[in-house]
Amino acid sequence: MQLDRIYCASRTRLIELAGELTPEQADKVVPACPDWTVADVYRHVTGIPADVLDGNLEGRGSPAWTAAQVARRAGDDLATVCAEWAARGPDFESLMATSGLKNVRAAIDVNAHEKDILGALGRRGDRDDPALGTLLEVVLVMLSSVKDFPVTTRVDVGRHHQTLGQGQPELTLRTSPYEFLRMVMGRRSAAQMAAAAWSGPDPQRVFAALSRFPLPTTDIVD
Repeated sequence: MQLDRIYCASRTRLIELAGELTPEQADKVVPACPDWTVADVYRHVTGIPADVLDGNLEGRGSPAWTAAQVARRAGDDLATVCAEWAARGPDFESLMATSGLKNVRAAIDVNAHEKDILGALGRRGDRDDPALGTLLEVVLVMLSSVKDFPVTTRVDVGRHHQTLGQGQPELTLRTSPYEFLRMVMGRRSAAQMAAAAWSGPDPQRVFAALSRFPLPTTDIVD
C-alpha cells in the first residue's frame, strides 16, 4: 500500500469522523497527546501539509513546530480546520507520491493520530487496518538503521522478523503490528511495554530506543 494512499485513507476517515462529533467530543483531552484536545490534534494534522506545501520547514517535527500549527488554528472550529485539510491534503498526497520517503513520517503520524482520536472518544482502533503492514515495514527499516542499538533485539511482528542491533539477540519481542506501531510512536506506557511478550532479561533496556517519543506515564487505552 503506497504511503500517499495510507495518508489519504486516514485523512478521509478523520474528516468524516469530525462531521459526527459534538462540541463536547471535540473538546475531549486526548490521552496519547495530553496537552491537546481532539480538535487540537486535527489542527496539528492539518498544519503539517500546510507547512510542508508552504515551505515552513524550520524546526520541522519539533515540539515548537507542531505547537505553532495548533496555535495558528486555535480560533478555528473543527469544521473550518477540516475544510482547510480537505483543500490542502490532495496536493500534499501528490507530493508524497513523488517524493519517495521524504515525507514518510507524515503517513505514520496521521495514522497514529487517527488511533489517538478514536481512543479519546472511547472507540477501538482498527487492528486489521491494511496500512499497518506497510507502516510496519517502514518503521522496521528505520529502526534497523539505528547505530549502537542498546541491546540486540529480535522483533517478531506478525509475519515480519527483524533483528535490531548486532550479534545474537539477548531479547525477543513478539507482538502484533498494531501494538508494535503504538509502542514505537510512544503510545504505550513503560508498564504496557513491559507486559508485552518478551523473552530475555530486563527488556526496559530497549524501551527508549524503540520509541520515538517519551513514554506516557499512564496506560493508553485505544
